[in-house]
Amino acid sequence: MAGSDKLRVVVTGGGTGGHVYPALTLARALVEQEADVIYVGTDSGLEARLAPREGLTFHSISARPLKRSRPWTVAGTALAAGVGVLQAVRMLARFRPDLVIATGGYVCGPLALAAALRRIPLLVQEQNALPGRTSRYLARYARVVALGFAEAIPYFPAACRPRLVVTGNPVRPAVIQAERKAGLSFFRLDERRRTLLVAGGSQGAQRLNQAVREALPWLLDRPDLQVIWLTGERSYPQIVAQLPGEWRQEKLDADGYEQQLVRQRHVLIAPYTHAMALALAAADLAVSRAGALSLAELLVQKVPAVLVPYPFAADNHQQANAEVLARQGAAVIVPDAELSGERLVCELQRLLDDAGRLAAMRARAAALAKPQATEEILSLARRIIGNQSARE
Repeated sequence: MAGSDKLRVVVTGGGTGGHVYPALTLARALVEQEADVIYVGTDSGLEARLAPREGLTFHSISARPLKRSRPWTVAGTALAAGVGVLQAVRMLARFRPDLVIATGGYVCGPLALAAALRRIPLLVQEQNALPGRTSRYLARYARVVALGFAEAIPYFPAACRPRLVVTGNPVRPAVIQAERKAGLSFFRLDERRRTLLVAGGSQGAQRLNQAVREALPWLLDRPDLQVIWLTGERSYPQIVAQLPGEWRQEKLDADGYEQQLVRQRHVLIAPYTHAMALALAAADLAVSRAGALSLAELLVQKVPAVLVPYPFAADNHQQANAEVLARQGAAVIVPDAELSGERLVCELQRLLDDAGRLAAMRARAAALAKPQATEEILSLARRIIGNQSARE
């Protein structure tokens, strides 16, 4: 290893939570194994806020997304990438890592190129069933590409396929370890009722929220059901302002963060929760978008789902993710354009009234789950570093 017995790793992934959260999970696991870790991203990305909060050393480089619909921005994007490569080369020369791990997003391009120039091994982790352009491009430079879904394999160049390994997506230990009893207790829910979790995320949740709003009378009247509805932070004030009837305001403590919510009978509504692991553990059924990390967490907690893929995700990759679970019987899909309160009630009623089907979906989710993904990816990382050391 580079000048020390201690493993040195640079982790990068930026822009959206789908790239940042797996990078953070891998970075935390490496730190727990006493590795020196630097997280590289951009100042404008989600990672700039989250990585330092996790106690990670954060280093910013220049990078911009390539917007094909705006060709006049290509020169600026290329210039930013060139500057980013130079910045990354200098950072790598100082830190001298044994490995770079890239989980996607435009920031990975300059760093991966700098790693190639410095002859530093690269491991790419791709979350989606339809892989992103960055991952497909970087695969030619990577020693290993760790895939969340086997369905991603055909999208990579044939020459890269011997280096593709299906590991699943890294899931936070808190999600893997969370128990139903603790989840029900935290959210003050009734253990005799089944729990529906609605989580559209902070982006693209408008249609989900509208459908749930239309279905709210049915949700409130269903005697065997209770609901955790996470609206997204942007939508929460407007939704609460328009709620009919009397809603009680509450505050919960979630890992040192104050959790605000409102509750009427057995339906609680919150903008977001830092106790997502407990929300998943409490859930018997979910309504969700189909981001790869969200699906990995649902599977680990064995939660059947009604999936509404976000149609404007890059290359419509959420549809590809959702289809994997639907084909295996762990979820049903409702197209975004077809979602309404009436359609949502119909799908939920069909599942809740068929205990055998719900149990079968839960079993299929358990079979698809890959709770050891983080350990498998880090095992690949150690193998890459060992092979590199042997060459030197």
